[in-house]
Amino acid sequence: MGDRAADEPEVRSVFDGTAPVDWTTSDTVAFEVARDVLADIIAVVSGDLADVRRAGGDPGRVDELTALRARYLAEQACLRPDDRAEVARIRGDYGAQLRDRHATNHG
Repeated sequence: MGDRAADEPEVRSVFDGTAPVDWTTSDTVAFEVARDVLADIIAVVSGDLADVRRAGGDPGRVDELTALRARYLAEQACLRPDDRAEVARIRGDYGAQLRDRHATNHG
């Protein structure tokens, strides 16, 4: 039966289902940073969505932000450590968006 108690949920790794690949420590760090960037941008969009709803909720803006958040959540769910191009795209594109947003709000 193993070391896990019957009532404990099985914990899955983000690496489940990926083919064995050779990657470096830098690749691993890049993947983790991309996941963090996605988590940050999801939080920003969720905050924007809450603000719009609190202000009376322009239905078009609510729909736009809801779709954007769903897209980011899907990207986060599908991100794999062996997809170096996608990891780089997320870090570059969304990292820049977060930096720009921070500069606008705190600059």
